[in-house]
Amino acid sequence: MIDYVYNGKMQQNISISKMLRFGLTQGGGPIPRLTGGGNTTHIHQTNGSFIPFDETANKGIASGLLTCAAVLFASTDPNAELGTYVYHALSGSVNIATINNAREFLGNPPAKSIVVLYTFPNPSDDNYVASAQGIVNSGIPANQVLFAPNLPTSHFGSGGDFFIGV
Repeated sequence: MIDYVYNGKMQQNISISKMLRFGLTQGGGPIPRLTGGGNTTHIHQTNGSFIPFDETANKGIASGLLTCAAVLFASTDPNAELGTYVYHALSGSVNIATINNAREFLGNPPAKSIVVLYTFPNPSDDNYVASAQGIVNSGIPANQVLFAPNLPTSHFGSGGDFFIGV
């Protein structure tokens, strides 16, 4: 997994791949910020929502992340559905059924094409690490799973404009 440390600065127009690059090259970076406007779907505990890249400001936000995690799945496969599956992981827990559901919403792309952002507002602990490691154990490459504790807000999601954030 790629560890990501938030530097406290907010920045718009960050995609999952850009955040992965920040994690790989700098060990972290800004807090992604979604733009305003559009409709917002609030995603509650143990639920997920597919947010299509339709060039709108519509967004799906995992809200109320107290001990939970926002887990975003996307694919680089050219045949995959264009969008992000946003999951609100209760206590950070992500099981194989959730991963398979995310893959289904993405059009069942190969696991090696999936990128994942796993973020939560608490410090890291063994339970969060084990849940994120379960994503890797499902076949998604470790260098495509971003692990970002200490999110400074209690919500995170994706927009139809391809960008992610709070």
